[in-house]
Amino acid sequence: MSAMKSRRVTVAMKIGAGFGLVLFLLVVVGGVSFDAIRSLGGKFGEFSRISTNEVRAGRLQANMAMARIQAIYYIYQGEPERERLFRERYEATEGFLKEALDETKGEKQLERLHEIEKDLATYGKEFDRIVELKAERDHVVHDFLDADGPEMERALSEVMASAHRDGDASAAFYTGEALRNLLLGRLYMAKYLTTNESAAAERARTELASLDKAFETLDAEVQNPERRALVAKAHNLTERYEGAFESLVGTITERNRIRDESLAELGTEITQLAEDYKLDIIARQNTLSEESKTARQRATMVIMVGALAAIVLGVGISIIITRGIVGPVGRLLASFKVIATGDLTEEVKVSSRDEIGELSQGFNEFVATIRGLVAEVSDSAHEVAGAATEIAASSEQMA
Repeated sequence: MSAMKSRRVTVAMKIGAGFGLVLFLLVVVGGVSFDAIRSLGGKFGEFSRISTNEVRAGRLQANMAMARIQAIYYIYQGEPERERLFRERYEATEGFLKEALDETKGEKQLERLHEIEKDLATYGKEFDRIVELKAERDHVVHDFLDADGPEMERALSEVMASAHRDGDASAAFYTGEALRNLLLGRLYMAKYLTTNESAAAERARTELASLDKAFETLDAEVQNPERRALVAKAHNLTERYEGAFESLVGTITERNRIRDESLAELGTEITQLAEDYKLDIIARQNTLSEESKTARQRATMVIMVGALAAIVLGVGISIIITRGIVGPVGRLLASFKVIATGDLTEEVKVSSRDEIGELSQGFNEFVATIRGLVAEVSDSAHEVAGAATEIAASSEQMA
């Protein structure tokens, strides 16, 4: 009996184990579902964040392009409004770059942004240098070329007019030659300021060199003291004028170098880096999309399989438990009916080690006890019948 009790599996244990297993499967399915939702939520959050960075990169590109346009306008037109618009767009570009740096997590993308940051800082410094060179250019043009050129022209014109009045044809002729060289030199200087063509600068230098030679001729031809003083004044201004022009050529050459090499190359590199950054984001978006799709499919499969397994297992367990209870109870009820007819030889054949098995065993023991009692009663009845027969026989003999 003790061995059977040690191996006893109750109906409650069977039911609990069956539904516990079903609940376990449901918990597994729920856990997988939660993990899938959490994973998809994280991927969606990253997708949303990098999509915002893609927009920032686009706005960075747009503002940088507009800043480059304003820089070109400023170089050619020199308007303060263009400088203001450049700095406005440049600051907007810096702002979007800072936001992207704060929100970007990928190492490769951060590397690109830091390269943009470095190039953008250099671009700003180079533009500041352009502004300085423009100020130098304006200073040379306004304070030297525009001032000394007309003064030289007036001095030579006075010499020519004076020589003409005095009938000094030689002085008038050579002064006209000098005046012609001066005017042509100024003409090609003006052309150089407009076109920045090296040919115009060379032609201006040629005319100024011819002007120097003309002054040497005038120094030998002009004898009138007043005219000599005017020639000397114009000649002295010519030396400063030529130096100012060479300074101007150097300033414009440096400005154009910065424009063509630094600003153009840096602007192109910044635009390309921003485009590469966007392409990195698009690639990551595609990866996230594929990962989300795979995770969703995997989670769906696990949930469907788990739910189906829980259903099948639940049905199977319910059938097993039902059979384990209904079958023995049915056999027990059938035995009750047989015994109710008076057949005390009937036994319930249930081998389960649960409460029903114990009930069947107890019932069999009960029937055995009843059967024993009936046998004892039967034996007693036989004894009583025998005694009665003996008494009857004795009574007849006595009669």
